[in-house]
Amino acid sequence: MTPKWSRAIANPSSNRRPIRRLVAAAAMIGFAFASWCKVAFASNDVQFCVLHNPENPSSAFERFQSEPTNTGDYWVRYSCETPCEDWRECVAPSFTQSGRPLMYGERQKEALAFVIDGMGGHLSFANPHSSEETVLFHSGMGGTNYWANARALEDRANIGTVMVRWERGFVDLNVRGMFSPAWGWYTRTSASPARVPELNKRVATVISWVHDNIAGTGKFGTAGCSMGAQATFGAVYWNDLDDIVDYQFFMGGPPLWDINSLCGRRKYESGYCDADGTTVCTRNSDCEAAGPFAKCLFREPMTYSPLMESIVNHVHGGGEQCRPDNADETTPPYPPFDESSIAYTDGDTEFDHPVDFQLDFHRSDTSSATGRDGDEDWAGGQFMHAFNAIESTRWKSWIVEYNSRHCASWYNGNAIQAIIGGMDLD
Repeated sequence: MTPKWSRAIANPSSNRRPIRRLVAAAAMIGFAFASWCKVAFASNDVQFCVLHNPENPSSAFERFQSEPTNTGDYWVRYSCETPCEDWRECVAPSFTQSGRPLMYGERQKEALAFVIDGMGGHLSFANPHSSEETVLFHSGMGGTNYWANARALEDRANIGTVMVRWERGFVDLNVRGMFSPAWGWYTRTSASPARVPELNKRVATVISWVHDNIAGTGKFGTAGCSMGAQATFGAVYWNDLDDIVDYQFFMGGPPLWDINSLCGRRKYESGYCDADGTTVCTRNSDCEAAGPFAKCLFREPMTYSPLMESIVNHVHGGGEQCRPDNADETTPPYPPFDESSIAYTDGDTEFDHPVDFQLDFHRSDTSSATGRDGDEDWAGGQFMHAFNAIESTRWKSWIVEYNSRHCASWYNGNAIQAIIGGMDLD
């Protein structure tokens, strides 16, 4: 029987210890390397704020919101209630947005509030064991909660951890049939349309600052799921942070490979087999050699397309250009969407650090039956293309988790085990 959890490794380094077993060799595409030094993040890109009331982290900011348009769209801009001249003087006890203390064992974590490019955010960090290694966690959606499970890593390894949380920003109250998402770092801070690579500079600035100021002197890694994977992948791909990152873990993303295809405006005749991430396919039967009951995933609109509509339309100006339900073969691609897509923008595809990609299926490895809420429903066909487009001089691996749900591997231990292996902590 195929193990519930398996990994395929491409170009493994000689000292790499696979966690379970190799299931395939991954094909790679190489492109020109872009030096990190061409992108400079000045210290004044980050404005830190005094946390007068740490139990209410949002109280650190003044918030301006524009009047909503007829589609319910608006933009938001944050500034510090009280700017902080020296970040060391503004470190405070760390709390969740609901006022619950954030702990590392018996010790409460520390917190900082900041503004980057008009967007407010928070850091929660601790290193009680004085470890030289650090992992930065970025949660999904707009990164507005501490969903990424740093605690699970802290319980299993002596390591410094940093969690990033953004203010809610634009909250869409008009998502059809779903909850109201808060888009955090994707929020526009003016009426002008934006692009995802431009907004991703906010995440890259945070990662760069953390590395230079509060991370240990050893290995520095990032971990994110869903849009959190988009955030941390983009920091290296678009903003050339390869020189400071030693390891990355991507789960359930990055999903924005080709936004026009997510919006139903571009169709493809082939995809990749979900079990190995590398076998090109046009139908499920093409995937028989990849693994039991493997499926062919395409770059098509995801099951929860209203969420994709919400974020894409907001970023690009608040219109309704992304409506998969209304798109057909005659709907042409929308050029601004390509300017926000990994596939159609320049980036660093040669990573000088190891990377793990994980796909969580909501199906077993012994049946073709598929449940709901697995990565099959969350644009799984998109991030397989990102996996195949990058090359790592160390290794890149494709990890499969069965009987799981989107981002659920934060909690069953397997994602944490991958991070421990990737950071050489075991």
